[in-house]
Amino acid sequence: MPALAVSAELRRRGAEILFVGGTAPAERRRVEASGFAFRAIHAGKLRRYFSLRTAVEPFRVLQGYRQSLRIIKRFKPDVLFAKGGFVALPVARAAKRLGVPMVLHESDVVPGLANRIAEKWADAVAVSFPPERMVWTADRPLVHTGNPLRSKVGKGNAARFRKNLALRAHRPIVLVMGGSQGSRRINQLVSQALPDLLPECQVVHQVGERWEGHIPRYGDTAPPKLRGRYHARVSLDAELFGAYAAADLIVSRAGAGGIAEIAAVGKPSILIPLPSAAGGHQAANAALLAEHKAALVLPEAGLDSDTLTRAILKLLHDPRRRSRMGRAARKLSRPDAAAAVAKLVIETAKEGRGARK
Repeated sequence: MPALAVSAELRRRGAEILFVGGTAPAERRRVEASGFAFRAIHAGKLRRYFSLRTAVEPFRVLQGYRQSLRIIKRFKPDVLFAKGGFVALPVARAAKRLGVPMVLHESDVVPGLANRIAEKWADAVAVSFPPERMVWTADRPLVHTGNPLRSKVGKGNAARFRKNLALRAHRPIVLVMGGSQGSRRINQLVSQALPDLLPECQVVHQVGERWEGHIPRYGDTAPPKLRGRYHARVSLDAELFGAYAAADLIVSRAGAGGIAEIAAVGKPSILIPLPSAAGGHQAANAALLAEHKAALVLPEAGLDSDTLTRAILKLLHDPRRRSRMGRAARKLSRPDAAAAVAKLVIETAKEGRGARK
């Protein structure tokens, strides 16, 4: 999503865009639906744990590198914008080999392994958080741009969303998100908490693609008379911006994209970082928001439904604190992030063009 936000801003400024991504069909559909040409490459994942697939991944990286060389030679770009992740790594290496300048962007406080490698080849590195808060000893200054977001993030229609789901305006709305794939543990905790939550609030629950078949089971825990206050969805997609606008409180993982959107809409949140996230980056992201009193952080280890319920209800009963948290979150937002990154990309392209003359 950040890469699409930057691409849209670059296109608005007259750039021709070619988006290089992985082989997952959903990625191609999303990019092409946004009006960009798309090329897929194979890429090996850099694992920090043992897996039977580890032995074949270097060959996939090499295959992706060769594909990237062909794509770059054919497209002849002035600059590469790399968002990070294992798919970007072979493209970044090919760009370096062919003398194409590169701007790298890191969303998290703790950089991913791919970005730590690619940083050695980059001409500029942009980051979502203040450089002094980054857990990164980079070879070059880090440019604080913020995390690029979709332009419609803060433009959701709360009234329409409540109407579509038959939500009552006078009753608080808790929005639960566990990422696009969903979180099994968060889903379980919320399901167990429903008997105590629904007497006091309405719950909109994005369960994720992997847990679609569990939706009836999650709702079964709710008292029959209150089940109309629980709304489970595989994903919210176009409804997400309305959900943000309508929510009184958000319960979420702490991925950089999710918390950037929560900050942009100025909502209070309870963050449950993914404990297995590489380098502990979700915990680091959440800690920064907690430090600014913009979020309450509940570590997953040892977390039970009673603790989560108490935390949710305590915040729902304290509107002043929720208002302060929302204002603090908004102060951490950089609504101009896509424009700032696009400006850096264009400047890097011009410098690279001048160096080649």
